[in-house]
Amino acid sequence: MDPILARILEMVLKPLEGGGCGSPEYDASVAVIYEEPSRSIILIERVERPGDPWSGHIAFPGGFRKPGEDSYETAVREAWEEIHIDLRRAFHLGDIGIWLTRGSVRVVPHIFVSKEVLDAKPGEEVSRILKAVISEIEEIECPQNISRAPCFRVPGVEGKVIWGLTARIIEWLMRHERSEW
Repeated sequence: MDPILARILEMVLKPLEGGGCGSPEYDASVAVIYEEPSRSIILIERVERPGDPWSGHIAFPGGFRKPGEDSYETAVREAWEEIHIDLRRAFHLGDIGIWLTRGSVRVVPHIFVSKEVLDAKPGEEVSRILKAVISEIEEIECPQNISRAPCFRVPGVEGKVIWGLTARIIEWLMRHERSEW
């Protein structure tokens, strides 16, 4: 088994605080998709739109819940809408609890593993799809306009900084990917 996948499985299968697929106390979900053949996670660059607070940001596919959905269903629906991937075919490792954004949005990240290379295609809210090997994502000093660390850059993607909740999730992934088990 791939060592990164083994580490993620071991960590996710441990009891976690908060969250849960059925938790009604969330506002949005994101899909953290690990593509085993390429050893990459899938990120998106959002389309730039006036008035959109997430305009042009690098993020995980995801978004706000719809009435009647649980956080898993939100993550699966948003991945389909944003990158045209059916995550019901991927292995769902579970969620990693409820994370709070700076704007007090309660987000549940769900971790998925695909045993195949995924043919992701940008939806209308996505300008491009990025695949990045976790160990190649570079931690950088945050620009002056971003007051909260950590900040990261994906190799080959100039002029874009990963920050906020996406950066915190990536930091969490790096901490577990690099841990000695």
